[in-house]
Amino acid sequence: MTRMVSKTSVTIKLIGKLDTILSIIGYSIGHDEKIDRELDDVQELIKIVLNSLSYEKDIDKNIINELENKMKIWEDMVKSIDGFVKPKGRSAILHILRTTIREAEIIAWESDYKNIAIFLNRLSDHVFLMAIYLSNKLGELVYFNN
Repeated sequence: MTRMVSKTSVTIKLIGKLDTILSIIGYSIGHDEKIDRELDDVQELIKIVLNSLSYEKDIDKNIINELENKMKIWEDMVKSIDGFVKPKGRSAILHILRTTIREAEIIAWESDYKNIAIFLNRLSDHVFLMAIYLSNKLGELVYFNN
């Protein structure tokens, strides 16, 4: 038997925000082959999260560990960051993605989905690394003046 869930429930809000994130990821693909492959993997991870949410369950911690392992690879590819990054150029779409993921994280913290919240926190950091990588590659990395 299917249980009715209010359209204003945290679960529905989170599912809606993750749907937006999937669309932004789709729009973000096409700037760099390495990033494209990574974003495709991220979409698969988000599908796992959406599946858990459809049963109103939190995710297992192993998905967080998987993401953290991916992040270590990207941390090695990114040069040091020398200030507050100014989103610009073709990498700006990844910053839009990152901030949308942060919005989903805030929604998740309002619920019992603590592992999903942690996952989204790590995912926004991961997308930030991809944005810095792309900015460096394209010569678009700019910082705000102090």
